[in-house]
Amino acid sequence: YIINNKENEINNNNIDIINDDVNLVYVETIDKLVIKVGEGDVIPGLELALRHARNNSTFTIRCTSKYCYGDTGRPAIDSIDIPPYSSLQFNISNVIHVIPSDDPVESAIKEIRLRKESGNRWFSYKDYIRAGRSYSKAIQLCESSMNDLQINESDPQSAVLFDSFIACLNNLSACYLLTKEYIKAKDVCIRVLELSPDNPKALLRAAKSSLALDEYEETEACLNRLTNIQSDYPGIDIERKKLASAKRVYKLKDKKVASKMAKSLFAPGDDNNSSSSQLDNDKKESVDSKIDTDIDGNVESNLDSKEDDKPDSHIETKVNEVVNNKIDSKVDGLVDNTIDSKAKKSDHNNTVLLLATSFIVLIISILLVLIVKYYNN
Repeated sequence: YIINNKENEINNNNIDIINDDVNLVYVETIDKLVIKVGEGDVIPGLELALRHARNNSTFTIRCTSKYCYGDTGRPAIDSIDIPPYSSLQFNISNVIHVIPSDDPVESAIKEIRLRKESGNRWFSYKDYIRAGRSYSKAIQLCESSMNDLQINESDPQSAVLFDSFIACLNNLSACYLLTKEYIKAKDVCIRVLELSPDNPKALLRAAKSSLALDEYEETEACLNRLTNIQSDYPGIDIERKKLASAKRVYKLKDKKVASKMAKSLFAPGDDNNSSSSQLDNDKKESVDSKIDTDIDGNVESNLDSKEDDKPDSHIETKVNEVVNNKIDSKVDGLVDNTIDSKAKKSDHNNTVLLLATSFIVLIISILLVLIVKYYNN
């Protein structure tokens, strides 16, 4: 890439000018790169140059950053990274135009491989959106080839197409996971598992996507199946730990929700009457204290006296009587409040209906008077 502070300033202003006086930093050498022009296999600047390149030609091109990797740059793979807003120089030698094969099946297989290699290249650059596009094109080619081309299942080319199809689906699910599109990732994994139920990559990625969607039963089912197939598969232990942690968190949240519901269950029903709420709370506390006193007294008396053969049943009876009386009084209060509110609402509705009826009668009377005057005239 090109080191030039002025060039970086120019790139930020979107002015496509490259100075001749530049410093270069070597990035990498690619011995053989096969692409198809127009499919987005390489950056736009390089594709534009190759579109107009002649067969067996050798040339050097320079591209501003907006035709390269823009404001994101490119992470280091087997070389150094390319910083954001970096212009690039390519030294290209021996461009060869490849003529497609006459055999439609062989041509389709080569095209699928190109799309898959392009996706792998973008994936290694951590550009998961472009990688997903390449894998999607490869999947479409596989489907159309397997449907349109009459290939015998015993033919080796059929196995090649099927393996490429499964591999690209798995790679596409990985792209969706990394872009946090978990529903799409799960759907792609389901497609793989419908064709290859014991595919370990699809099972693991289905477990990951299900876990991200808080679908713990499906996650556990995928992990259990994967364990039965290959217990030492890389990543399975990590996902099990994540699943256990997620379940613990869920249980804690569930307990908090249940606690809030229990508290709200005993809260007063009328929110508008704060004094009534305070009285209800005081009554509740007095009833609770009475229950405690009655229970303590009954327990002590029954423990001192041995004439009663079943002290526990006596205590339970007493507790049940007091609690039932408390619940009945609480329910009666709630029912009375509900009946009063419904009665008030009914009175309000009757008043509105009476006013509306009076208004309609008035309008009709005015219309009748006007009609009579009109005919008299």
